[in-house]
Amino acid sequence: MDVNSHAEELASDLGVDKEEVKADLENLLEYSVPIDEAKQSVRRKHGGGGGGSSPTPDAVDVGEITTDHDGVTVTVRVLTQGTRTIRYQGDDLTIREGEIADETGVISYTAWQDFGFEPGDSLTIGNAGVREWEGAPA
Repeated sequence: MDVNSHAEELASDLGVDKEEVKADLENLLEYSVPIDEAKQSVRRKHGGGGGGSSPTPDAVDVGEITTDHDGVTVTVRVLTQGTRTIRYQGDDLTIREGEIADETGVISYTAWQDFGFEPGDSLTIGNAGVREWEGAPA
């Protein structure tokens, strides 16, 4: 299936403009994001949930997360939070990254926007994408 077909399908499911969806997909694919993950990201952006069989993923423990998971929901405590500026499509963007944990494990995170949380805060994070970073889920 080509990008146009994916965009048309998503736009129809989400009730949004196909060209906007296509631009979002192409942007993510340009950065080597796998198509399934790109589609999940576009669904989240436009309020369509994870796009799987269940609109709200079941909660999982951090220690159970693998790269086979996608769209997970976790209840965690923020251990660390830092910011870093990256160049993305010609623009300087500030991302947040750090570690979160529950009683079963610790995992790294990256957030592309400021959600206002700080170390020590307890959060429930829904529909979070999981990727591999340096050989481990992140």
